[in-house]
Formats: sequence, structure tokens, C-alpha cells
Amino acid sequence: MRLSPVLNLSATAAFALITPSFAQAEEGAAPVAATLEFMIGLSNKFHDGKKERDGRLALGIIPGADKMLARVFGIGGEMAFVWAGDEDDKEARLVVSPHLRARMSFPIVDKITFDGLLGIGPSVWTPVDGVSDAKGGATRFGWSLRFAFGGGYQFNETVAAFANVGYYTSTTYGSDHERNVNSIPLNVGLRAAF
Repeated sequence: MRLSPVLNLSATAAFALITPSFAQAEEGAAPVAATLEFMIGLSNKFHDGKKERDGRLALGIIPGADKMLARVFGIGGEMAFVWAGDEDDKEARLVVSPHLRARMSFPIVDKITFDGLLGIGPSVWTPVDGVSDAKGGATRFGWSLRFAFGGGYQFNETVAAFANVGYYTSTTYGSDHERNVNSIPLNVGLRAAF
């Protein structure tokens, strides 16, 4: 059975209207974008359940990947490896945070983009040598969250550099009290589309 050209055009237009635009990959959109960022905490606070103190300089490496659902929006995951802790600790503690994330990146002017992301997930605080379990030295589990806003520069269709500032927090429970690290990090990194 053949449909008339007007009916074909009407059906195509109706389909385009009822399909959410964010679920359509636009022409030229990359199906997957991989990122590698480096994090340095500009302001760090550590709370051990009793009082808040200044924290150690937080440093991190965050590899991630996003499935682009549209030209400017993607969802994906990242694995944050953050070294942080109390300023009185002899060494920084590794906090591993696998996050689910949503990321936006849209052009502003020429090759400059606005970037934003939100990630949330569990966290694992690795043990600290020389600190008793009663004082939180053992492996601890909890949750973490980070968000960031900034800009990027698109070198070509596949490679971009970016920098952003945001917020990172990780809370863990156990040993009769919770522990929390808060940081305002500066992140810089590279993004590649595949």
C-alpha cells in the first residue's frame, strides 16, 4: 500500500515532534566522548564527626566516558581517584568514587564551549597506615557527589581541552561517627570523541 507524499510528510513531521530532542543524536554528534581530568582542591574541609578542620590539599585523577544522547548532552560514568584527608594526617587518604554522571557541553563563541557536569555515586575510603580503626583508619564506605561548571576549547572535531571549577564531597560512615571531605576543586583535562 502506497501512502501519498502529503501523508508521508505529515507522518515524518509528527514523529519529529513527539520524539524528545535529547534522545536524538544530532548530525555530527559524537557517540562516545572520553575524558581525563586532573583535580586540585582550592579549599578543603575535613569533618570527623566531632569538629571541622582544614583538610589536606586534595589531588585527583578522574577518567570518564559519556554516551552523547544529543550534540550537547550526554550521560556516562567516571572513576574519581582523590587523595584527601585531615591536615594532621601524615599521608593523604585515597578516596575512590565511581560516579554516574550527566554532562553538557555547548558552543558559545567560535571554538569555545560552556561545560557543566553532575556526578553522584558510592565512595570507598582506603585504609590509612598508622591510624587505628577506632579513629577511622580502616576501609570505610559511603557516597560522594561532584558538580562543576567551566569552559572548553575545541581544537578539532574530536579533541578538546577544558577547565572547570565546582564542588566535591565524600561522606563515609562507621566507627561510631561519620567522616566528610568537602573541596572546591579546579579541574583541567582533555576530551576526545570516538
